[in-house]
Amino acid sequence: MNIKILFFAQLREVFGAAEHVIDVNNGLTAGELAQRLLRRPGGLLAMTHILYAVNENFVSPDEKLRHGDTLALMTPVAGG
Repeated sequence: MNIKILFFAQLREVFGAAEHVIDVNNGLTAGELAQRLLRRPGGLLAMTHILYAVNENFVSPDEKLRHGDTLALMTPVAGG
């Protein structure tokens, strides 16, 4: 199944792109896909604070992905 991934904040810099389309197995969760991406060359091995949105709705890492979904990955933004 195809999933469109949008990278925001620090993740955009890490992956050098704003978006990417990837073919993955059915039943994969948002968190599982993020962890796979972060273990790839150029990824971060231990990024623990990631926010997930599927089709513009914030979700938990346990959200199951479906063909054609758009997964947005972002790091929390701190300000002062």
